[in-house]
This record gives sequence, C-alpha cells and structure tokens, in this order.
Amino acid sequence: MKKKIIAYERLEQPVYDLLSKDYDVQFFQTIDPENDETFLNTLQDAEGIIGFDFPATTTLLDQAPNLKIISNISVG
Repeated sequence: MKKKIIAYERLEQPVYDLLSKDYDVQFFQTIDPENDETFLNTLQDAEGIIGFDFPATTTLLDQAPNLKIISNISVG
C-alpha cells in the first residue's frame, strides 16, 4: 500500500506524476481546512502535505495523527 500525501493549490504536472509513482497523491485545487470534509478525512491518513501556503494551525495538525512532513512550494 502506498503512503498517502496531500497536494494542494500549486503542483506542476511533472511533480504530480513523479510523486504518484511512489505515493497515493490526493490533490485539492483549493481547500477550506476547517470545513472541507473530504480534505479533513484525507488528512487523517496523510503522511505528507505538499503545496503553497498551507495553514498549519494546531487545530488542523491535531487532526493529522500520521503526518510526518509539510512541504511548502515557494521561491525566494
């Protein structure tokens, strides 16, 4: 079974394709981190998150018991 990761907002197709080889990638174009049931359910099993400007609040992180890493895509 592949490890589950969440990708959100900005993720170029070549990066998505590369990650998908080894991970179960669940992509969200936009997220409402407090009210999006699909996102919150996915977060329960996710071991990683990659994307742009993730709102890593204590409340949200408490709902991610398997989370090991958050990677922010940015320049600068």
